Amino acid sequence: PKVTLQLASGKGKLGGTLEAIAENGVARFPEVTYNGVDPFTVKAVSKGLPSNTVADPIPVVTPQGQPASVESAQALDTMARARDTMALLKPTGPAASAAMKLEATPPASGIEAGKPFTVKVAYKDKDGGLAPGADQKVSAKFVAADGTEVPLSGRTTVSPLDGVATFKDLQLPKGVSLVGGKLLLTAPGLVGSAINVTEDGCETEEVKAGPPAQLDFSDVPKAVVEGEPQPFEVRVLDDAGNLVTDGSPKVTLQLASGKGKLGGTLEAIAENGVARFPEVTYNGVDPFTVKAVSKGLPSNTVADPIPVVTPQGQPASVESAQALDTMARARDTMALLKPTGPAASAAMKLEATPPASGIEAGKPFTVKVAYKDKDGGLAPGADQKVSAKFVAADGTEVPLSGRTTVSPLDGVATFKDLQLPKGVSLVGGKLLLTAPGLVGSAINVTEDGCETEEVKAGPPAQLDFSDVPKAVVEGEPQPFEVRVLDDAGNLVTDG
Repeated sequence: PKVTLQLASGKGKLGGTLEAIAENGVARFPEVTYNGVDPFTVKAVSKGLPSNTVADPIPVVTPQGQPASVESAQALDTMARARDTMALLKPTGPAASAAMKLEATPPASGIEAGKPFTVKVAYKDKDGGLAPGADQKVSAKFVAADGTEVPLSGRTTVSPLDGVATFKDLQLPKGVSLVGGKLLLTAPGLVGSAINVTEDGCETEEVKAGPPAQLDFSDVPKAVVEGEPQPFEVRVLDDAGNLVTDGSPKVTLQLASGKGKLGGTLEAIAENGVARFPEVTYNGVDPFTVKAVSKGLPSNTVADPIPVVTPQGQPASVESAQALDTMARARDTMALLKPTGPAASAAMKLEATPPASGIEAGKPFTVKVAYKDKDGGLAPGADQKVSAKFVAADGTEVPLSGRTTVSPLDGVATFKDLQLPKGVSLVGGKLLLTAPGLVGSAINVTEDGCETEEVKAGPPAQLDFSDVPKAVVEGEPQPFEVRVLDDAGNLVTDG
């Protein structure tokens, strides 16, 4: 179906890409502009379907990220406070997939002077798995056998996408001797990776860090509730910013500023370069800062004061309220104007894996559900919760015990210990696994075992904004995305 965007509220004018055909259920509007300075809302319309308007007004900001009007400033403040209230008290300790080191893949054709080459760099966690949430930029430089740096053309600093950074069309000057040299790939706070050029081709190795030279806070809570524990993490780096995994230095946390008292886990031994403080408490209501100290190294203090909030997410003092507002405005200034179009890995459908032992009445079973993008790859950034229900062959719903709604982690949701009642006939029934705005997955129970299939969506019944910019600069294009759903929220890919 054709979907059109229209201005729902606002004194300005909407322009750019305002019509799109939904392909596989998704209508993409890559360049939508707004000429005006006040906040505005947009609605999506399509023949035969009810229109839908974005949930919140979209503020207009200057190219520097400042509000373009008083009304836009108010909208930004409302957005910021809502985020603070809802998110600040989530655990901020590093996930299992926090990046620890880089692992480069040498170009298939090798590295030759005067010829362009491509290098992929994976961000690996402490267990060697991919760290899709990594955001540290990686830099490349080539050092010859005699230790001199060789000029490298092309884009030499790259951001990762889903745990992999790709350097395209790097090139070294013609006539330069490369044998014995190495391409160094480094990112702040991580173990780097080197591609050594030999007479027989290329080999990779870890970048050997220098001696410990600095401490760096790699995990700091955005806010704390008075007396409640929050995690901190400090990394030991060399003078170039590489993670120093040798040695076991003791790191101590101390109160650098604030009228309260720091308690909990204040000492830790750095293992593989990382000192973890799982339960640090602060008793006080004013913002505070913390510094890390270790014998023989300069101390380091967290960059910004940490505000104290109530368990409901509200500021615990006037000073903490001011710190929250400063943080919120800084985030808006730095992040709101980043492109917000869906990445290549935006989730489009679910794909369930049947339990190895099948599904039997009265016996617990586990199901894993992968979130797949439009190309069939894993979508690690997906955040839609997936729900499970069992429908018998006659169409009636069978009670399902266990946790039936699960959030994904790195693109996979796991249902543990689901169970159906004893004595129920399951053959011909199906376990339905669905998430809002995605194509669902079903596990059909047959006499021979289990089979999977996509959940067949019903007829189009609603439009849903799946991508909306957080803010816009007047007249500059930003992407929008609208999905066509059935009345149950499944993505309708037909038509």
